Amino acid sequence: MPELPPLTATTDAQRQALAAAREVAATPLREKSVDWVATLGTLTEVFDDPELHARYERGLAAIGPYRCAAAFDRLEELVKELRARDCLRAALQAALALAELFADNAFARSMVANCARAVGDQETAHEHLAAATRLLDETAKQEDDLTSVLHAARCWSEFAHLTRPSQAEFASWADGRAKNHFARAAMLAGDDPDAHRRVRLAAAKSRAPGDPSAALTEALALLDELADRPGMLANSELGWGATELALQLLLARREDRALAVQQRLVDAKLVLYGECPATWLERHNLGTVHLQLGDITRARALIEPAYEALRAELEDDHPQVRMCKRSLERLTRAA
Repeated sequence: MPELPPLTATTDAQRQALAAAREVAATPLREKSVDWVATLGTLTEVFDDPELHARYERGLAAIGPYRCAAAFDRLEELVKELRARDCLRAALQAALALAELFADNAFARSMVANCARAVGDQETAHEHLAAATRLLDETAKQEDDLTSVLHAARCWSEFAHLTRPSQAEFASWADGRAKNHFARAAMLAGDDPDAHRRVRLAAAKSRAPGDPSAALTEALALLDELADRPGMLANSELGWGATELALQLLLARREDRALAVQQRLVDAKLVLYGECPATWLERHNLGTVHLQLGDITRARALIEPAYEALRAELEDDHPQVRMCKRSLERLTRAA
């Protein structure tokens, strides 16, 4: 079982991180597990300790020792885990490890760009988004594939938003490339209504940084169109994407309408599967929306039962159980 480095907490953030790390260290873990490396990454976010940072680097190398699908999945999971914990610098470091191993993977490069943008590192974001657009453009040229063309369109649009004021001419050119890809995607969608909805969703996501109100209107319109199709709402890229975009924009404005958006997913899972882990997880997610809106009492009333139900059905170290446990810890800190 791995051991924590000797650390002395002097701030509330350090004490909380260390207490959470001790809980993780008390469970059976391997040095190469995502949970353990995420724990080290969490600690590096609040402790300026050279040996700790070195251990985190070794952990990153251990869970992705060579280029393979399993290494990609583990590093991607690690980035998502750290971002969920708001450990943004550690998440960027993990994303960079992923991109170093998979330099020709556009998704890995765009993940670095997103993490870098989150910490204000525009240079790194620009560099990796440029690489992602080149890779996606090459794929889009070779394949008449809607997904590839939409990814390229999104990256070019993000590229346009990332440029500095002095690069207005380049930003306009990048925006033009994005529009060309969106137009091509609309052609590839043909007569398929859901394919056209995917194009609308991608375009709304690209508009969100500059015109969040218009992006929100489109996301909510798409959700309305899927209202009587629980399978599409709960189990498709279109449903997930529209829900995620609507929640992101509504929570940024602290609007209670976010509750109704998440409730739709709970209702859809209930119609499709009844009472089961998938439905309980969505109730947990509804609780986290309440938490983000400041209603701790209602959040606890949803998250605690979801945690107990999932824990009774699944292993204690199951990702969904761990997620609920972390939400309960956030509730405790918020209270």
